[in-house]
Amino acid sequence: MSLFSNLEIKVVIGSTFGDEGKGNVVQWLCKQALAEGKKVAVCRYSGGPQAAHTIYHNGIEHICSTYGAGVLLGVPTYLTNNVLVERIDNKIYYTVSDSSGNKKTVFRDINYKDDEAPNINLNGDKTYIYKGTKYEDTSYSAYDNCDGDITNNVIVSNVDTSKTGEYNIDYSVTDSSGNKTIVTKKVIVYNDLSEVPKNGKVVYLTFDDGPCSYTSDILKILDKYNVKATFFVTNQFSSYQYVIGEEFKKGHAIAVHTYSHVYKKVYNSVDDYVNDFDNMNSIIYEQTGTKTKMFRFPGGSSNTISRFNKGIVTNVAKKMTELGYYYYDWNVDSEDVSNTDPVKIKNNVLKGIEKHDASVVLLHDIKKANIESVDMIIKEGLEKGYTFLPLDINSPTAHHSINN
Repeated sequence: MSLFSNLEIKVVIGSTFGDEGKGNVVQWLCKQALAEGKKVAVCRYSGGPQAAHTIYHNGIEHICSTYGAGVLLGVPTYLTNNVLVERIDNKIYYTVSDSSGNKKTVFRDINYKDDEAPNINLNGDKTYIYKGTKYEDTSYSAYDNCDGDITNNVIVSNVDTSKTGEYNIDYSVTDSSGNKTIVTKKVIVYNDLSEVPKNGKVVYLTFDDGPCSYTSDILKILDKYNVKATFFVTNQFSSYQYVIGEEFKKGHAIAVHTYSHVYKKVYNSVDDYVNDFDNMNSIIYEQTGTKTKMFRFPGGSSNTISRFNKGIVTNVAKKMTELGYYYYDWNVDSEDVSNTDPVKIKNNVLKGIEKHDASVVLLHDIKKANIESVDMIIKEGLEKGYTFLPLDINSPTAHHSINN
């Protein structure tokens, strides 16, 4: 029988024992099994080297019936302090040598005890989804005190989105010790945005500089929630002109941004600006069968990049108004030009919306990050009761102060 057969090791993940007492194998056992940067508990010893020892952990008393390290290893007790203790995988090895070079090694298996269930973190306790749209959620995460990140192990129950109503979806995960966690999220399937509770805030999502290779993906996100937006289009990527027609057919508002988006050309003169506008409006007509009266200045009406031609924006604004056109700026900047993190873009937008009853949000469909950020903006916006609408000539213009 092993000399360790009467030694019971209680290992609790997330704990460690202190260093009260010296030269005792229980101390070494506890330290090697547990002392790896975890929280500190206290290991108290009673009696001499051959007495029973009591380990106190979280108010629970564990008796470790053992003998002094020298007795366990079959060497004189005075060599106890010379015992080399090593942890390799799930075993603890004890090795000692005397002055004559005699060496002995014994080992003990470590049995881990983990009673703590993993945590599942959800992004909100409810969400809205358009009827007939597949429910997808990539915003949750799961973490276990022993196994670490186990998000990929989460099982999400199904929901039938073919019928409107409120449904519960379960997110469940089990760690390697068999501890299981289940959390529930409410899913509201709607057929019309009028069915979604409102809080009075109106949001106009606007996209500049496209269409491009990412625009179709953004259209899919808008379809997912049956939300309509506004696209201030250009001809920077002429092979994607057909996407303007798709935007129009899906019920989104189409407006002119610029044909060329070359500031030196656009702001060279009032006539050059009008010609650029007319060229883009002609493409819109080819793709949709109608022209638009809405536009957005390249750089916004407050831009200073046009100052190479003093007063040009002021003069263009006056001329375009006389021609019966309406220009729109923004009062919420997503800052997606300087930021590629979808979460930060989403946070910028939602923080900005909080400041206004009517928010005209500046986004760019030429930024890949917006495929993810727009999904999060709409999802969380609906949960907050926001109304999403496309711009029209009666909508807020969010004009800036003209700086040139």
